[in-house]
Amino acid sequence: MGPWGALIFAIFATAFFMAGLGPTVGPDNPILLIGFVLAAPVVVRAIQRVVRPDPPGGIQTGRVIMWTTMAEAAAILLVVNVFRNAGLDDVILPGIALVVAIHFLPLGWASGLRRFYALAAAMVLASFVGFVIRGAEGTLVTGLASALTLWLGGIFALKRPTYG
Repeated sequence: MGPWGALIFAIFATAFFMAGLGPTVGPDNPILLIGFVLAAPVVVRAIQRVVRPDPPGGIQTGRVIMWTTMAEAAAILLVVNVFRNAGLDDVILPGIALVVAIHFLPLGWASGLRRFYALAAAMVLASFVGFVIRGAEGTLVTGLASALTLWLGGIFALKRPTYG
């Protein structure tokens, strides 16, 4: 995905880091700022890169990315709503991680990049561990494992050539 993918990965990694660690250390703990510190180099480098409007693979890949991203957003809202209403707040983050993992599958297929399948597998594993452990510890493990996965994905995305 190149620099845009790296930017998106860095943002989501920071969100997973903060969501995973927040319940354990508290929402006001300055250690949560480490997520921004870890994301900053990827964000800065991604912004420095120039991309063309169409992704590699052309407009068809762009459409898959668009529809997959919209489906991911809707599924995340659904997971949060269903789990919260079912009183399963402790597995909301693992549920979100599973949705994010599943959304990588069509991206891998459309772009021809096998690394998306590796990202999906790592995120499924992070989600699964969170569902098994549950509670604050499950949220912590899912959040940190997902953040690490997405930060690494962002770094690998920056290794893609610049288009345009």
